[in-house]
Amino acid sequence: MATLDSVITFQDLASLIAAVAPGKVLITGEDRFLGYSLMCGARAALIGMGAACTALQAALVHSFRSGQADEFLRLSRLVDDLARHTFRAPMEGYIQRISRFAMRRGSKIERAIHRLYFDPADGFILWATHAARRLGHIAPGSGTIRSLDLARRGVSSR
Repeated sequence: MATLDSVITFQDLASLIAAVAPGKVLITGEDRFLGYSLMCGARAALIGMGAACTALQAALVHSFRSGQADEFLRLSRLVDDLARHTFRAPMEGYIQRISRFAMRRGSKIERAIHRLYFDPADGFILWATHAARRLGHIAPGSGTIRSLDLARRGVSSR
């Protein structure tokens, strides 16, 4: 769970990097406060939401870098709202929320990727679930499949 401690830790780390290692690049992965991360000193970002709404995050970063304060604030509000609706409980569902958004609003490529993974008839997730069930990794009738569990079984069975 992200808490006030997470924000404070990021602020402290950003200040420390700026003071001790000014030539190093601070990379944020904080979708829930992306604009603020940039204001704190982040110079790059790993943006999970970028899979669904790439142009929005790119415009936000561009507006910050080019000093367009009004546009940056406007876009920050939009990105924060998207993040608030994406990164919420249950957290493990954020990938599907991003995927659904991409399927409805995304580019042709984003819609194709969604279909490749999540299509109910022949997507990768369906295939992986059936394969895991056939191999006995999940019980019949169970819809739960955990990639890490499968990876551990695959490594331990060799």
